[in-house]
Amino acid sequence: MPMLLEIITAERQVYSGEVDMVIAPGV
Repeated sequence: MPMLLEIITAERQVYSGEVDMVIAPGV
């Protein structure tokens, strides 16, 4: 899902890495 990927990328930029830590293990 490209749309979902775009949203995740945007969120990661906004939260700086706070969300990245949550998404990393999720992926």
